[in-house]
Amino acid sequence: MYPCEFGLPHICGQVLGAFWWGVRERIGIDAARAETLIEVLEADDLDGDLLNGTPHMIQICAASAKRGGRRMFLQAKGT
Repeated sequence: MYPCEFGLPHICGQVLGAFWWGVRERIGIDAARAETLIEVLEADDLDGDLLNGTPHMIQICAASAKRGGRRMFLQAKGT
């Protein structure tokens, strides 16, 4: 339940995971589809141009890579 109790990262991760699962259940799409990484980067972007990076692109991509994000990114780009 938000707010994350005690500020523990694991509990905050459970809250975020539950949010995405709820989205998946309610609108019938996979919350972690190939385009999700692109959408997160677009939300982080300041100028609408992903080619010049985003403020947290390195951190977002590193976190994504731990869960197969590179494969997701390439699938979203059609490569």
